[in-house]
Amino acid sequence: MQSVAAAEILLSLVALYGAAGALTAVAFAAAWVTQIVPAEGGVSIPARLLLIPAAAALWPWILRRRFGASAR
Repeated sequence: MQSVAAAEILLSLVALYGAAGALTAVAFAAAWVTQIVPAEGGVSIPARLLLIPAAAALWPWILRRRFGASAR
């Protein structure tokens, strides 16, 4: 019984981590990428789509760079 509860908690934490990654990735690809890559023509939609998986995996670093730099 306890192992089932521990597994449910672990899966809930993994799902929460994934959801935070997905939200951060979408926000990064939609708006924040233009602050990092100031391209004259903008960042194309295919390029933004390619950035989503990496942004989802690296979401803690992206949030630290996005909001941590303004606090200093």
